[in-house]
Amino acid sequence: MSKSPLLGAFCAVVISIIILPSHAALVGVLPATPGGTDWQAVYDTDQNITWLANANLASSNTFGVGGISPAGDMNWHIANSWIDAMNADGGTG
Repeated sequence: MSKSPLLGAFCAVVISIIILPSHAALVGVLPATPGGTDWQAVYDTDQNITWLANANLASSNTFGVGGISPAGDMNWHIANSWIDAMNADGGTG
């Protein structure tokens, strides 16, 4: 049984991508307490994206938006309303 040289090259590329080190820094933002290190969000310098530290924030804070289950589940339209309400809150809730 012969192996394809392309398969070997493909595997080498995949393996090298998997083991490449990441140079992104994750920076805590929005401390929950003044001067604290209990971050409410994390900024990814590589992707230029800010992530919520609590991936299930909607289960504990609806920002006044209805239609969110106690587990934090919601449909697409409610999710967009929740994001709008969260952004309008500006970190005060």
